Amino acid sequence: LLHNRSSSLSPESVREISNALMAAHSEGASGVVLRKTGPQKALADTCRTLASKVAVELEASDLWDIFVREPIENDSVILANSPQSIKGRSTIAYFACLAASGGHRSLQ
Repeated sequence: LLHNRSSSLSPESVREISNALMAAHSEGASGVVLRKTGPQKALADTCRTLASKVAVELEASDLWDIFVREPIENDSVILANSPQSIKGRSTIAYFACLAASGGHRSLQ
């Protein structure tokens, strides 16, 4: 995916990629919950797959903190306050894909 290009990425670009993937995933996952079908499921699935692959690629760099740790720290309040809400469920699914990316650092 990134194939050693992570060194050329700026922290801000990684933050923007992370925010965009999370927003797109949230939109897709919300659509699935509300409609149970359609292109929203494909969008949510694709976002989770891409996020997982990017997380693995960034594990060896400081950019991993921006892509994985920052969103978890920032959105943990959603999980604490309303885990059963649509946003809470979407956040849980997204974080699960980051944890399932398979890298040692992500699993900790």
